Amino acid sequence: MNKIKTHSFIIVISIYILLNVNILKAQDIIILTNGDEFKSKVDEIDNEVIKFYKWENLTGAKYSISKSEVFMIRYQSGYIEKYQTKILEIQGSERTKTDKENLATENNQENLLNLTLFYNSGSTSVFNSQIFKSHFYLSETNHNYLDLGIGINKSISNTRSWGIQGILGIQLYNVDKAKYYSDVSSILSSNEFIYNWYTDNYLLITNLGIQGSFSIADKTNQHRLKAILNLSNSIGTDFKNQFSYYDANRGFSNTIYMTATKNSGLLIETGIKYEHKLYKKLGIEFSFSIAAMPFQSTWIGYGSASSTTNSQTYNYGMTIIKSGMGLMFY
Repeated sequence: MNKIKTHSFIIVISIYILLNVNILKAQDIIILTNGDEFKSKVDEIDNEVIKFYKWENLTGAKYSISKSEVFMIRYQSGYIEKYQTKILEIQGSERTKTDKENLATENNQENLLNLTLFYNSGSTSVFNSQIFKSHFYLSETNHNYLDLGIGINKSISNTRSWGIQGILGIQLYNVDKAKYYSDVSSILSSNEFIYNWYTDNYLLITNLGIQGSFSIADKTNQHRLKAILNLSNSIGTDFKNQFSYYDANRGFSNTIYMTATKNSGLLIETGIKYEHKLYKKLGIEFSFSIAAMPFQSTWIGYGSASSTTNSQTYNYGMTIIKSGMGLMFY
């Protein structure tokens, strides 16, 4: 019984500490034009007034103060919102000087180019290209992608910014092996049968290019909506398959090899991302995009079956939809 009471006490204390830590992190500092400052929780801001709860009584009455009396607000996230061009000088007020220095530092940082990194992965689907899917025997399930990027971000206002990143992308398309076996079996006569066959497990396409972005954030800089435009060169790995069959009537066997090589294209992608800051410079992002990718492959065949050719080039027009999530560092 004593152990149960002790565990219950520890749980209650832990919950109390966590709640108080979260509250401490959530305070906003309102600094007035006369140099005074106080802790609060900002609730609403309109054209004329700022509405807030006093830090000492967050569940009590809501107060209002005119914007003309407020020099700036330092939000719990570290974001500073300035309402007046200068603070009234008060002789001997070191606090006023410190706040002015902090604001100057914040404004200087906004004018700098910031380094950004991102990692994003998820699922991708191919549309409007049945020939492409049939030639590479793609499965009907969603395929996978991975995007990595590094670049710069430049603020143009408190809530808007633009950026440019170099991007490396990988698309991994899964192969339906049962479909391949069914297709090659259909070209053989009744006296021919397959005794050995192979096809690659996937088609790998890498993208290397440039991504431009434009972002709009809320006043706390915790939430951000970003529009992106990506232009990349796409290169696919060689795709190979083969099968061996035996002709019972003529008593001989043969092996057919098919290879798709010189796989390349140009990817043009546009989409949107929602970013949420988790902690300091770390954030999480959710993305949705649509891409067009003209893609070319040269197929080379070896063997005597009438269904193969020595060399033939195909141009595929692909529409790709991507959705995923990842991490941002900025």
